[in-house]
Amino acid sequence: MEKQLFLLDIDGTICRGSALIPGARAFLQRIRQAGGQYIFITNNATRSTADYIAFFRGLGVETGPENYLTAAYATILSALDNVITLDAPCPLNVVDAKVGTPKYIKTCEVT
Repeated sequence: MEKQLFLLDIDGTICRGSALIPGARAFLQRIRQAGGQYIFITNNATRSTADYIAFFRGLGVETGPENYLTAAYATILSALDNVITLDAPCPLNVVDAKVGTPKYIKTCEVT
């Protein structure tokens, strides 16, 4: 396999609704068997990484946190990189956050 890293959207590319599209499981297995990696990218802010891990496990696909880049996680990384200084009081306030976002804030130890 020439390509080693695959960036894959979840909704409509790997899954439709709550099911894998035909051939998706075999495709993901081939990537791993060939020594490649895949990262699911999604702008769906209603699920955390832990939610996606459980979702894919239920579909028979084992994944870990390293397999995801979600909108909520990207926002936190951007805030940590551009706004927040960890040695000062945190200026980040989350208002009307989606379900996944508070879980990331707790994981990143941002208060």
